[in-house]
Amino acid sequence: MGFRPYWRCYFPNTQAIIYVVDSSDTDRIGIAKEEFHAILEEDELKGAIALIFANKQDLPGALDAAAVTEALELHKLKNRQWAIFKTCAVKGEGLFEGMDWNTGTQGVASPPSPPIKRQEEGIKPQIHKRMTYATQWQPQAKAEADTTHHCSPL
Repeated sequence: MGFRPYWRCYFPNTQAIIYVVDSSDTDRIGIAKEEFHAILEEDELKGAIALIFANKQDLPGALDAAAVTEALELHKLKNRQWAIFKTCAVKGEGLFEGMDWNTGTQGVASPPSPPIKRQEEGIKPQIHKRMTYATQWQPQAKAEADTTHHCSPL
């Protein structure tokens, strides 16, 4: 059994959905659309904004953001704020812009970002550290909330 049945364990108090789409996998974009719209139908996610990363833009034949928007039928999202960003996760392209939109849309000031060394200096970007920091940061009021939650699959 996969981990998808456990997704609902993370739905309570969710403010944003970050959905990563493999833009180069045109054969399964229809499945990605069905999964995405099924997630959006969950009652506990009705108020969550949607951030879509159109990933793998570096690969030949990858759909651009407009094509992914069409394939996922994002135009049908009438009562939800959403944005799509072209990304290349292995190069770190588009990720920070998407996360900045995410935090700005929720009306929360972003935490200070740690410095990132440039790739020209011969050092790989420190994406994993910044992403971990950004996704774990919460406003003070939320940090005091009880985060214990037990869940079992459907």
